[in-house]
Amino acid sequence: TDEQQAAAATTLQAAQRGRAARAKLRADKAAADAKVAELDAQLATAEVEVVHFDGTEQEQTAATKLQAVQRGRRARTDVGQLRKQRESAAAASAATADSLA
Repeated sequence: TDEQQAAAATTLQAAQRGRAARAKLRADKAAADAKVAELDAQLATAEVEVVHFDGTEQEQTAATKLQAVQRGRRARTDVGQLRKQRESAAAASAATADSLA
């Protein structure tokens, strides 16, 4: 019966390791999902800078155009970086989900 006890102990240990591994994967997936949600929130909110400029009407128009171009360039860069982060977090989440299956 020593062999039976050893086999039973091995089975119990394997079951416990499996439970622990699944719990860890669930926690990792939850963390990755939280990161994706955080990045989505960052994508949704935009930082707006207020700049005051005194000058002629023509200078105001030129400054407004330059500001718009710069804001657009910055926004595209920021969105690109956030998308890459979100995609990598989503990939990590998907890998974790696949590991659970």
